[in-house]
Amino acid sequence: MNLKIPKLYLLLFFVGILPAQDSFNHQPFDSLLQTFVDDQGLVDYQAIKNQHSLLGKYLEILEEVDPVKFESWSKAEKMAFWINAYNAITIEGIVRHYPIEYGNLVFRVRFPKNSIRQIGGFWDKVFIKVMGKEMTLNQIEHEILRGKFKDPRIHAVLVCAANGCPLLENRAYLPETLESRLNQANKNFINNFNKVQLDQDMNILYLSSIFDWYQEDYPDSPEEEDRLVNYPSKSRGVIEFIMKYLSQDQQNYILNNTPQIKYLDYDWTLNEQP
Repeated sequence: MNLKIPKLYLLLFFVGILPAQDSFNHQPFDSLLQTFVDDQGLVDYQAIKNQHSLLGKYLEILEEVDPVKFESWSKAEKMAFWINAYNAITIEGIVRHYPIEYGNLVFRVRFPKNSIRQIGGFWDKVFIKVMGKEMTLNQIEHEILRGKFKDPRIHAVLVCAANGCPLLENRAYLPETLESRLNQANKNFINNFNKVQLDQDMNILYLSSIFDWYQEDYPDSPEEEDRLVNYPSKSRGVIEFIMKYLSQDQQNYILNNTPQIKYLDYDWTLNEQP
């Protein structure tokens, strides 16, 4: 059989402008992150607002995905899709309200002025459709990523536009590198002094509030029960998880000294560039 394929289509395919059939093209979001997010995970929201084409294109692609074809994707493809979708929709929500203005009196008192928390009901708003369906950030996080995949590592890659969140990396997540990047993101998060602090002088282990809010997502394993028996049962899964990413000396200290666990105040300041 001699199929004649237009040369222009072949050229676009090989240079990556057109995605392969049935694959998903994260390139617009990847380009946006490289352009507008620095190495500290800080975002130039004003520039994105002024030059919305990259984000707008990516959001259009999210909406146009065929849900039937989506079901045939691999687990890694699905997870990468939803992680990128969550982060992209969060950016879109901030851009729509940027510069952020004070919310109601309670929010004014409790949170910084330039904070996502000034935008009432942010996680329950519908900013775009995904696969043709209205979808909120809470649905993506709790019903899909937490509910279906049950991988606690997602909490180090979902970024809610605050400095207390994990670092927003300036590359999109891709299925072929998802496993290694999930592990690296958790290692970076847990070894960030602003997120996890082991104070040996006071014998206190300070943890990001994320580990408090989502304790149930970090189940402990029976084989670790004896080593962690001195910790409260609800905390054992979290301790077991973070130890995977700490140095051997830190692990030994945590096992031998049973430091008190305290949770750090969450920094809701917007993760924007100066």
